[in-house]
Amino acid sequence: MKCLVLPWAALLAVGCASAAGPTYEVVVETTVEADGTSRDCRIVSQDGGGEAVAQLALEACALFRFEPQVRDGAPIAGARVRAPIRIRPE
Repeated sequence: MKCLVLPWAALLAVGCASAAGPTYEVVVETTVEADGTSRDCRIVSQDGGGEAVAQLALEACALFRFEPQVRDGAPIAGARVRAPIRIRPE
């Protein structure tokens, strides 16, 4: 999995080793739509960083794309997934 770098004043790393400096971990949960987009993102857990880090994680979650579940050969909506996000302020 590659690092996802977003246009905020932070490095957002999903499944990547963090660099030096404080790193905050947030676990988000989302529903995957049939087209792979995410909706209804929510914070499951957070290790520091306060409201600003939580907001960054939710904004990142809204940009995630997943492989949707498939039933009878067609993609379907409704899968709930959890994703850890590491945020290191620059």
